Amino acid sequence: MNDTIFVFLPPFYCCSGTNPSLRNEMKILHVEEHGVSLEEVHEVTRFHAKILHPKFSLISVILRLLSLNVDVHCDVVLYMAVKRSTVISRLYLLLRNSSQKEAVQEREKNQVSQGFSELVLSSPNESLKLNSWFALKNPHSTSINPEKIQLLPADTTPSCCKMIMRNTGVDIEMELIGDDERTVWRDMVPIDEYITETHSTSK
Repeated sequence: MNDTIFVFLPPFYCCSGTNPSLRNEMKILHVEEHGVSLEEVHEVTRFHAKILHPKFSLISVILRLLSLNVDVHCDVVLYMAVKRSTVISRLYLLLRNSSQKEAVQEREKNQVSQGFSELVLSSPNESLKLNSWFALKNPHSTSINPEKIQLLPADTTPSCCKMIMRNTGVDIEMELIGDDERTVWRDMVPIDEYITETHSTSK
């Protein structure tokens, strides 16, 4: 048996170089026939968790995501429809390269058949903190519910913010603002694009 094993971290996980502070916050979960056990992590690098003298051969990494202050990469997806003079949209914040996108597509499948279209927007330029909350802002919206969206772990179906605009004659300007009042993401959907991409209905 090898004296050292390197475990690949999830692709959405962001760690700049070696991070000694994460050693006590990360464990390796070993699933056995009669239960599970946890292995101590010796070192955490940008892409790997390093284990010395492992007690098993087949392993996978599990992070204490609910308590970790983890940096992750994410994408922003918007589902939108134009109904008469109203623009209805739902914004999702998804972990990059995770199964969340497929979960959202399954959730939105019926809505797509009723005229909603998926728009993949620009991604935040920097990593964000997992489990953090971000306020969605749009100067032309008449309603945003809920007003904040949370960046949830990969094994959780992401929540969304529903946004209503009464005036379809303007571009859709959006930004996400963290609890520290800093803008972490900003994008715009021009009117020509969303009128073309979405299907107008008479509802």
